[in-house]
Amino acid sequence: MRARPRGAAALLAGLCMVAGPAACGQAGGAHEPSGPASGGAVKIGVLLPDNTSRLYHFDKPLIEKKIHQLCPECTVETVSAEHDVATQQQQMDAMITKQVQVLILDAVDSKSLRAPVESARAAGIPVVAYDRLVEGPVSAYVSFNGEKVGRLNVLAVLK
Repeated sequence: MRARPRGAAALLAGLCMVAGPAACGQAGGAHEPSGPASGGAVKIGVLLPDNTSRLYHFDKPLIEKKIHQLCPECTVETVSAEHDVATQQQQMDAMITKQVQVLILDAVDSKSLRAPVESARAAGIPVVAYDRLVEGPVSAYVSFNGEKVGRLNVLAVLK
């Protein structure tokens, strides 16, 4: 199916919208800028719900590849929550403490991660909600075209 590569491209478009200002310390947060403007590499945190689904095996390499194509000096840290909300909350807190410039979040549970998303905003770290919209002040939301995917599924079944 061709929707996934476009989804990864859309994610990177959203990432570019928020990564530029964040990397240069323009995101309005409380931490010191540590991106290219201050001589450090841009740090991007990718938080996935598990490491067994298509997200981990298909989307993760595409996301990392595209980030490195657009920003060779960027560092990407990808973590998996193993379907555990508390683990993902801790991972978000750790990324905020590490002062990543952007978080890409595919939430285990969209309601339970509101507080960490708010903490990221308070720290000046934009959050790109990926695949699932999470509650809280996200800077961008990227997902697939559900209507088109549904049509493609129906056509496949009819064939």
